[in-house]
Amino acid sequence: MRQLLFILAVLVWALHTEAQTSNPILGKWKIVAVDDGVYYNYKTDSMAITKKLQDSLVGKKDSAITVEMLSMFVYQYEDYYFSFDDSFHYQETRSGMIRVSGSYTIDTGTHTVEVLYGSGENRKPHRFKYKCLRDELILSMSSAFGDEFELTLERVK
Repeated sequence: MRQLLFILAVLVWALHTEAQTSNPILGKWKIVAVDDGVYYNYKTDSMAITKKLQDSLVGKKDSAITVEMLSMFVYQYEDYYFSFDDSFHYQETRSGMIRVSGSYTIDTGTHTVEVLYGSGENRKPHRFKYKCLRDELILSMSSAFGDEFELTLERVK
């Protein structure tokens, strides 16, 4: 009987642990860096133009305008948070105000998240890749212009 109770306790503990780790993005996350070709780190207040962007602008007349526009874009994510709860509710907030709210699904096999927000016919799915590294979450997504960009987030404790 004692052995049966021990096995049952271990099984319950294992299932509880699996339930907690099966969704690695669960929680509240703050954006700490953005890379849209211009890399900006909010924690260190540092900015750099990536090699990929430099290479793509070689010989183009409007390269200074492109860099300036991308530099302005990174500032919109200051004080920006992503939240993923265990009921699969998704929320983006900026300066304490809800910007986007909806639902999400996660595929841990392909490391893909799909968020669904809007209402009625305006409800659209948005997919992005994710990477979890301890208390850091990296999201790779497409901008409204079709360009790829990356957000680095830290878990809020």
